[in-house]
Amino acid sequence: MNDEVATDHGRPTPFLGEEEVSKISPLSWKVGHGGDYTQGKNGRLTSHRLLWEEEGSSAWRCIRLDRIRDTEIKSSWFHGRKVVLQPSTPTDAPPISLRTAESELDALHSHVTAALQQAVWKVHGYQLQSNVGGLSRVLRRQEGRMQQQEETVREALNDLQALRQNANQMAEMARHLSRSYSSGNAAGGAEQAEKDELSQLMVDYGLADATLLQKASRSASGDDYYQHLAHDLGAFVQRVLAKSVTNSSAPEASTTDQPMSDAEGDDAAVAAAQNGGISGGNGMLLLHDLFCLFNRWKGTELISPEELLTAMQMACDDPSQGLRLRRFANGRVLAVHSADMDDDRMAATLVALIERTAGRNGGMSASQVAAALKCSVSLALLQLQAGEARGHLVRDDTVQGLYFYRNFFFDDAK
Repeated sequence: MNDEVATDHGRPTPFLGEEEVSKISPLSWKVGHGGDYTQGKNGRLTSHRLLWEEEGSSAWRCIRLDRIRDTEIKSSWFHGRKVVLQPSTPTDAPPISLRTAESELDALHSHVTAALQQAVWKVHGYQLQSNVGGLSRVLRRQEGRMQQQEETVREALNDLQALRQNANQMAEMARHLSRSYSSGNAAGGAEQAEKDELSQLMVDYGLADATLLQKASRSASGDDYYQHLAHDLGAFVQRVLAKSVTNSSAPEASTTDQPMSDAEGDDAAVAAAQNGGISGGNGMLLLHDLFCLFNRWKGTELISPEELLTAMQMACDDPSQGLRLRRFANGRVLAVHSADMDDDRMAATLVALIERTAGRNGGMSASQVAAALKCSVSLALLQLQAGEARGHLVRDDTVQGLYFYRNFFFDDAK
C-alpha cells in the first residue's frame, strides 16, 4: 500500500495536476491492527496522495488516494485517537492507521476526506510531470492561464451579445416613455404620482436625462409655471434692489432653535449672496448676476437662462412689480432695475459716492465703485459709462487705469 516515490534532486516528482493540500508533522503510520508505528518526517497531503520521508534515509514513500475508499477517526482507551484509512482494493486489505499531533488530527481527517471527494487524480491520472529544465512546468502554467482567459473572454462575449440583443429594445422603450411623458397632459392624484415615480426610475437607470424630464414637466404645466416663477423672481429682485439702495446690513444669525419663516429665509439667502460679492448695485442688477443669485437661493430646483429671461419679461410687464428691463448701449447686456430709477438719478448717486470716498477733486475706478456698491465690476463700469454719456462724469484713462471724476463743466452749464 505504501509505494516508493520517484524523486528529482531529492524532492518528490509531482503528478500532472497535483497540488499540495497540507503539511503533516510529525507523522507515524502502520498497516493492520498489530505491530508498532513507523516514524516518518516531512509528511504532506496532496490532491493525489499522502507521502512522507522515511526516518534515517532520503527515500520517500506514499499512499495513493485512489486506493482509499473511506477514512475515519478512531480512539482507544490506551493509545488515544488515530486516523484510519480503509483501502478500496482488495476488499480484505488491512486498514492503515495514521498518528500525528492531537491538535492536527481533526484537520488531517477533514483534508483527506475532502481530497477523496474531489478526486482530482481522475483528470490526468497518475502521470508524472516532466521537469526538463523546468520548461514544461512553465508551459503548463501558461497553457492553464490561457485556458482560463479564453473562458473569461467567452463568458464576456456571451454577456455582450445578450446586451446587444436587448439594447435596442431598451433604448426604444426609453424614447417612448420620454415622448409620452413630455407630450402628455398634466395629471393629478395617483396618476401624477405614478408618472413621477416612472420618471425617477428612468433617471436612476440612465434611460433619461433629469434636466430634459424637468423641462418636459414644466412645458406640460403651461403658463402657470412661468406665472409663478415671474412672481417669485419679481419679489426676489425687489428685495435685492431694496437692500442695495438702502445699504442695509445682513440680518444676524438667529440665536434660538426656532425655524426661520419664509421671509427670514429669503432675507438670509439674499444677504449671504451679497456677502459673496453678487448684489444689486445702485438699484440695478445684471441679468447674468441675477441668474447666479436666484439659482443660489433656489438650491437644487435650478432654472435655465431661457426660463429666467421669459419670467423676467413677464415680471417687468406687470405694473404691480415696479420693475424695468434695460438693454445697455452695446446691446449685449441686459439689466433689471426699479421703475423709478433713471440715468440722471443713477449718475447723481455715483457723483455723491465719488466725492464722499475720494474727495471733491478725486476719482474712482470701476473696481472701487463695485466694492463700495457691493456689485460686480461689469455693472459698475456700465453705470459709470452711462453717467459719462449723460454728462455727469468724465474719464481719465491712464497707465494706472481708468478713473472717473465729477464733471464740473456740467454743473456750470446747468
